[in-house]
Amino acid sequence: MIRKSAVLLAFLLSVSAAQASDKLLERYEFLHWFNKPPLVQSVICDTGRPVGLAPSRYDHVLVKECDSSGGWLLTKWISDGNAVFNGVGVISKAWLTEFRDAEEQARLSGNGGWRDFKIQKAEFPETISVKSDFQIVQGTVYAMKKHKGVFYLNFGSNWQEDFTAVIPSHLKARFKNESWNFDDLVNMSIRVRGTVRQYNGPFMEIEWPAQIEVLPNLNDGAKE
Repeated sequence: MIRKSAVLLAFLLSVSAAQASDKLLERYEFLHWFNKPPLVQSVICDTGRPVGLAPSRYDHVLVKECDSSGGWLLTKWISDGNAVFNGVGVISKAWLTEFRDAEEQARLSGNGGWRDFKIQKAEFPETISVKSDFQIVQGTVYAMKKHKGVFYLNFGSNWQEDFTAVIPSHLKARFKNESWNFDDLVNMSIRVRGTVRQYNGPFMEIEWPAQIEVLPNLNDGAKE
């Protein structure tokens, strides 16, 4: 009887932990998760508002949470390779820089999900997954076209086959405060992140400025 009770208690604790983990993933909807992070006791270390979607669609008010040592949980999860910033939402430049630095650390070290997840090269569109899953794609913008208010960033000369990133006309106001405009991106090396699907080649819709990262103009695709 005691053994059965212990087994039941262990089961209930595992269910409770799983539910808590799921709630955690919901709260940080601006992350793409490779792995569920280990649950830790956290404290609010800053009531700043990193993302302009608060409250989120789950009615969570976003705050900065730290672990017992004072480390920021978000950058820890990213640097450990449990997650990457997916580009969704309005985020301060300072926080975005921290996210990207933590991501680069994880990528170069092959931590967590980065053992398998790779930045895709726009110059090789045939290798980019188009199964409507999250991807990061890097390349040099070949041309920018505007048609009926929609901005098309083409990464090759054949728009019917090459990778294309698109900014819908009704969202262009979100990009007005960036240090660049869409014409500026031609011949520049950039990374874009989001869901890729098939539409005249690999196709990604860009809804938020943070989905676009301007890189040093190396024109060499994704670094291995």
